[in-house]
Amino acid sequence: MAKDKMNVAVLVSGGGTNLQALLDSKILKSGQIKLVISNNADAYALKRAENADLPAVCVTKRPLQNKRKLRSENARNTARLSN
Repeated sequence: MAKDKMNVAVLVSGGGTNLQALLDSKILKSGQIKLVISNNADAYALKRAENADLPAVCVTKRPLQNKRKLRSENARNTARLSN
């Protein structure tokens, strides 16, 4: 019986060389990258995710003016891992 692969989110902040190494090496034998998350909207890693047809989001620091909206946004981003 084959095990289901674990859904993986990769956290990035810059050029994405570690992300690229994961994509190139096929090292994730028991997992599959489903989402890339960055704290830097200018990170080249987001382009690498786009080139690999991976969904990517940028989460930036901002005042918590609307906690309900932030929770909803976080839930939506996390739900991408389930697909």
